[in-house]
Amino acid sequence: MYDPPAVMFPRRVEAVQQASPAPDCNATPVRPFLKWAGGKRQLLPQLRRFVPPTFGDYHEPFVGSGALFFDLSAAGHLSGRGCRLVDTNADLVGCYQAVAWHVDEVIDQLGRLDRRHRADGAVHYYRVRDELFNPARRARAGQSSAYPPDLAAMLIYLNRTGFNGLYRLNASGDFNVPAGR
Repeated sequence: MYDPPAVMFPRRVEAVQQASPAPDCNATPVRPFLKWAGGKRQLLPQLRRFVPPTFGDYHEPFVGSGALFFDLSAAGHLSGRGCRLVDTNADLVGCYQAVAWHVDEVIDQLGRLDRRHRADGAVHYYRVRDELFNPARRARAGQSSAYPPDLAAMLIYLNRTGFNGLYRLNASGDFNVPAGR
């Protein structure tokens, strides 16, 4: 059984159940690149009111899209703090790690997926989902190796072009979200 590691992105982050070190990413703050059910993006104005003026390390046990984390990071509230972002979804964690460690490769793959989507739309979506992403996920079952950039790009593509940004697996463990608008 796969034991998912913590997400390591994008500040100094403590490694949890992970063999390789977390990247030192004190780069320009970014915003969420995934949509996620239960995301907090619309609640950010209300949530900001509850951020204490001082606090220690930042811990987020169910990162999802990371909306609050990215918002706090963009506002500079996480500067110099340790961050621990965790989720039990191995695809989500793997995607964040691939973006943190191989962002240029993920972006290149997303460009290819975007060009094909513009040409073929939903046909391309279902081809990626059924012929590429799901077989690649099945082939990785039980592996603890790094999530490859092409798989991360496919997850981002499916998330952003699928119905309402859902992440859903069927009884067979295949991603089965229909194409969105």
